[in-house]
Amino acid sequence: MPFSAPGVELAAVAPELALSVAALLLLLVDAVAGGSLGRAYLAPFATLGFAASIVVALSLWRQVTVEGPEVQLAGMVALDGFAIF
Repeated sequence: MPFSAPGVELAAVAPELALSVAALLLLLVDAVAGGSLGRAYLAPFATLGFAASIVVALSLWRQVTVEGPEVQLAGMVALDGFAIF
């Protein structure tokens, strides 16, 4: 029986990925240059990460309202209006 890999679409978890990437970048920048930059950049950078997550979620919301709900990541994640909210 041949193995068929499931299709991996990361659209359903894109808002969480945007937040995670922003958080990891923020931790990395703070670890590398934390003392020399001060702390004034933390809040604006976190707000940008949150805004990116909202933009991705809104685009997913528009996609779901046009195309309808779907199941992604081999049936593990539902992409519908409630999940996006």
